[in-house]
Amino acid sequence: MEKWTMRFLFASISGVMLSCSGALQPRQAAVNATCLDKFKPIFTSDLYAASADVTGKHLSGLILFKTMPDSSVRVVFTNEAGVKFFDFGFQRDGKFTAHQVIRQLNRKLVVRTLQKDFELAMMSRVGKENPGAYLDKGELRFAFGGKNETDWVVTDPGCSRLIRLEKGTQKKKKTEARLYGDDRHAPDSIFINHLNFNMVIKLRRLERL
Repeated sequence: MEKWTMRFLFASISGVMLSCSGALQPRQAAVNATCLDKFKPIFTSDLYAASADVTGKHLSGLILFKTMPDSSVRVVFTNEAGVKFFDFGFQRDGKFTAHQVIRQLNRKLVVRTLQKDFELAMMSRVGKENPGAYLDKGELRFAFGGKNETDWVVTDPGCSRLIRLEKGTQKKKKTEARLYGDDRHAPDSIFINHLNFNMVIKLRRLERL
C-alpha cells in the first residue's frame, strides 16, 4: 500500500511539473516577419531632448539621429553648449564606429552597452534577418538570436501594434526599450531601461523649425 501511494504521488508531481513546464514554453507561430517593417524608425535628421543616467553620471542635452548619404546613421549626443558626449556611427552592414567619446564614458563596456541600446531602439536587425516567431501569454514575440543574447520585438498577436523591445538571454531579460508615438517617420519618444544595473535613457523628439 505504501509503495502504491509513493508511486501515485511521484506520478502526480511529475505530471504537474511537466504540465507547468509545457505552459511556460512559447508556442511557435507561423507569421511573416515583414509585418515588423512598419514599426522600424526611419530617421532623417531628428533631434531629441535627452536625459541619461549612465554609470552613476547624469547627463542631459540633445541627441541627433541623422541618416548620412551612405545610408549609415549617426547618433550624436551633445550638451546644451554643443560639447559632444559621444558621436556614434551605425552602418547598414552592422559595422559600428565610435567617432568620439568623452573620457568619462570612454570605457569599452559602456560604449558597447550604448551601441547595443541604440541598435535595439533603431530596430537595426529588422528587415535584415529572419527571426523566429512565438506566441507567449497573449503576445507575439519575434526573436533575433545571437551568440550570447537575443533581441526581441514584442507585438500584439496580430502584429498590428508594437508593445516593446527587449534584449537578454533565455533566462533573464537585461534591457527593455519602448517607442512611443504614431509617426511613421520617427518615434515621438524613446525610453531605454536596463534591468540588471542602473542605466536609463529618455528621449523626447523636438520639432525642427
